[in-house]
Amino acid sequence: MSSIICIDASNSSRVYFNFLSLQVVQKIPLGRLLLETDAPWCDIRRTHAGYRFVKTHHTYRKHNSWDESYMVKGRNEPANLVQVLEVVSAVKGVSEEELAEITYQNSIDLFSLPI
Repeated sequence: MSSIICIDASNSSRVYFNFLSLQVVQKIPLGRLLLETDAPWCDIRRTHAGYRFVKTHHTYRKHNSWDESYMVKGRNEPANLVQVLEVVSAVKGVSEEELAEITYQNSIDLFSLPI
């Protein structure tokens, strides 16, 4: 018999648009949480309620000036997962390291990965 973990919510950058969304994140139990970026859309912008918690900022260039050392301006990237982690960590009042470990384990459990 296999066990099933029910994930209540997966948090991407789209949930950090407004204060009400941040309140919802506070109520999600850590053991039922996953993080995602929603790339290539929905990056965390200065106008979003969660932006004040973002510590990691990347250097961007316009798509027509592409260089592998830079992110493409206006496009969300998987590398921005750290920003989602920073916001959720601050909102839930747990360290980034603890949140990363918990959500990593949640993903292992959800997908029954043999780790």
